[in-house]
Amino acid sequence: TLTQGQRAQNDNFIEIYGEPLLIQSYSKKFDARVDVLNQILRSLQNGQILENNDISRVAKALVPLMSRYAKDKVAKVSDLNVELFLYLTSDKGLGRHKDLQYLVDKLIPTYLVITGDTNKKLRASAENTLIRLDQQHGNLGLVAQHILMPFNLKSNKKDNKTIGGNPRQDQSRIKIAQALFANRGRQFDVNAASYFTVKNCTDFCLSCFEHNNGSVRELGIVFLTEIHISALNSPTGQYPLGIRKLLPKTNEDLTQKDILWRNVLDSLDRAEGKPTHSELASQRMKQQADMERQKKNEIDALKNQIEELKYLQGNIQNGGGPKKAASPMKESYDLENNNNNINNNSNNNNNNQNLSFQSNNNDQLDENQEELDENVCIF
Repeated sequence: TLTQGQRAQNDNFIEIYGEPLLIQSYSKKFDARVDVLNQILRSLQNGQILENNDISRVAKALVPLMSRYAKDKVAKVSDLNVELFLYLTSDKGLGRHKDLQYLVDKLIPTYLVITGDTNKKLRASAENTLIRLDQQHGNLGLVAQHILMPFNLKSNKKDNKTIGGNPRQDQSRIKIAQALFANRGRQFDVNAASYFTVKNCTDFCLSCFEHNNGSVRELGIVFLTEIHISALNSPTGQYPLGIRKLLPKTNEDLTQKDILWRNVLDSLDRAEGKPTHSELASQRMKQQADMERQKKNEIDALKNQIEELKYLQGNIQNGGGPKKAASPMKESYDLENNNNNINNNSNNNNNNQNLSFQSNNNDQLDENQEELDENVCIF
């Protein structure tokens, strides 16, 4: 049986589909819930239920049921519910009907909440549903106006800090925003009503930087960099400086405590192919170290010259000049001359001895001749 609250919430559903089908939709057996969704889908596809009811009225009647089934932990139920939702938003369903906005405004917040669920499959299914919905009506900005809405961060006046919501849900929103931007070819919408403009994207990223979760802030920097690159490469040339004019701070405004904004501006510099602030500081430190090293070498060279001059001055004052070291060639030449002189002296001595011996022999012969002549005279 149904409670009074359940009947009041689903009174339109009861009028169109009857109370027995509504009771079955609350069954704990997933097969019964799957059967309810299949019956509703068949009634819409064959046009049977639309013979007596307007599609707008049917869609409004199905909103409570689809909101419940979007959170169903059984994958088959949640997948069928997504199929029903996307059928109602397609051209076969509400299409361009005025109540299309009513339907998506009721169900998109539900799917956004599910993107923060701990169940990975359910979370991925919700993200994919929103992306597919945007592909159906991207030019209307039905999804973008919900995704790019800045985070509603509460301020803690006592600690002067901001308090964010569910970090998983907020990270999913940024990832969905990146997917929607990629589906648009990373081009901004010309029509401001479509909501995917440079200003809206930048404001969304700025709210990410106020988040208390580091992963949300990092994803915000990544998305802002993508927006900046696309703005620089805009065919209209409307944003020659990208999104820098929309930022509250510049490089000149930063202090050492502005670590977050230093990372933001460094990321933008890398996207432009410029050296970052830290890289420029590193280059300056390297240049300064090289200059100091060169200066030290010059000082050492001057000190050595001064020491040499002092040494020379001391030798001059002591009355003697600096002694020059003999070269190896000169030493070899002097040694050879000394050897030659010794050989010449030796030869001279030998010659003198020979001459003396020869003179003595001649004197002896003269004496013998004189004695012979004396003997001849006697006889």
